[in-house]
Amino acid sequence: MARSSARTVVAAALAVGALWLQAPRGGAAAAITVSPATAAAGASVTVSGNVPATGTASCSAGAAAQLTSTAALFPPDGFGPQAPRDAAGDFRVDYTIPTGTAPGSYNIGIRCAGGNVGVSATLQVTRSSATTTPPTTSRATTTAAPTTAAPASTVPTTTAPPATTAKGDDDSDGIPWILAVILGVVAVAAAFALGLRRGRRRPSA
Repeated sequence: MARSSARTVVAAALAVGALWLQAPRGGAAAAITVSPATAAAGASVTVSGNVPATGTASCSAGAAAQLTSTAALFPPDGFGPQAPRDAAGDFRVDYTIPTGTAPGSYNIGIRCAGGNVGVSATLQVTRSSATTTPPTTSRATTTAAPTTAAPASTVPTTTAPPATTAKGDDDSDGIPWILAVILGVVAVAAAFALGLRRGRRRPSA
């Protein structure tokens, strides 16, 4: 009698254990992770996790996991990409942080089937490497503009007026000729006068 009762208890325990192992584990908790946890603006991160189909923080099978955060991380309204879930509720999605996202700490949550799942992961965004790298300053070669020499001022050449011959010089050049004429006239007059005188001195017959 005692052995029969013991066998019955053991058989019942094994049956309960088998049913527990076969039953879906609806009590699995939802989870979300982001990798890497620290990334620069403009870099890509991977968000993954699980939203179970039953139990606490569950979502109906087939519904996608909707990532949520602030508008700075998920512009323009704070809703990020949707991540399809497999039969076990697992999801995975890659996301590129906008280059305009300001450095800081951002919480990424999940919505599923219109409700918040209640779990979140933290992403630390750093300054974009494109903005931290100082711009390369190219040294421009400055070509000096050719210097144009000012035109030399032209001094008008003053032509000296022809030397004015003094009147006295002209007279002096003409004196020999005039003097010769006068002397000739005088000589003729003297000869004529002399002839007259000789004619007067002849005695009458």
